[in-house]
Amino acid sequence: MFELMLALALALTASVAWGGASVFGGQAARTNSAFTVAWWFSFMALPGMLALAFIASGTEAFSIDSLLIGLVAGAAAVTGATFLFFGFAKAPASSVVPTSGLMSALLPVAAANVRGEHLSSLAFVGVGLAVGAIWLVASDGHRMDLTGIWYGLGSGTSFGVQFAILGFVSERSGLWPIVGVFVGASMVGTLVVIAKRSPLRLRGTAFWLTAGGSACSVVANTSYLYATRLGSLSLAAILAALYAIPAVILAAVFLKEAMLPRHWLGLGIAGLATAFISV
Repeated sequence: MFELMLALALALTASVAWGGASVFGGQAARTNSAFTVAWWFSFMALPGMLALAFIASGTEAFSIDSLLIGLVAGAAAVTGATFLFFGFAKAPASSVVPTSGLMSALLPVAAANVRGEHLSSLAFVGVGLAVGAIWLVASDGHRMDLTGIWYGLGSGTSFGVQFAILGFVSERSGLWPIVGVFVGASMVGTLVVIAKRSPLRLRGTAFWLTAGGSACSVVANTSYLYATRLGSLSLAAILAALYAIPAVILAAVFLKEAMLPRHWLGLGIAGLATAFISV
């Protein structure tokens, strides 16, 4: 029971941290290239993550396999972050983030089902609720914000791949797969920045926003990995996917984005949907 409660706490910590990272990075991308912000996100996280891996896991837990798995997850992570930051720059957070959160939950749940964690009938009800939640949150009362939804779908699918991959790494690998995540994300981000000729300099307050988001990302990835080891993959993924809720609330508070009653209702239904999917 203690391990289950700890897994719940860690997964919820990951969701809040990813929510903060989404808002920090999204705000930075409104005045800078999303490619640049995504690259800095990963690059800034590397020193702290390396130190944390050495302290918590030691070199004996290191393996090439765990690093390679992390590299693949990192490629998915930086792709998801880029979609998310572009979405923040071009559409309201209230349409991008909930769509991303719901999609990021579905893929790991499907992967967990393949591994033997079967979906219940309530999970299928959750899928239906999720569709309704997307409509409510992405609607301004007259039309759906399709731009935000498309970016959310791209982001959520990529994050879902990352969540699923991290759920299959060996417990003996310690935190080294997360080091691989940030190495892989930095490598892919570097190639994209070079190909797009994006400026490396972050203007205005974007540097500090990105640094804060990068720190949140370290906390989120580490918490999520431990949550998958103490609990089930589906449980950890569903609760981590709730980052949509703190992200939208933070955007409303700090970015002054308008929140209509339908948005709050949609967020509540999104939370209910993710809970049903996890049963």
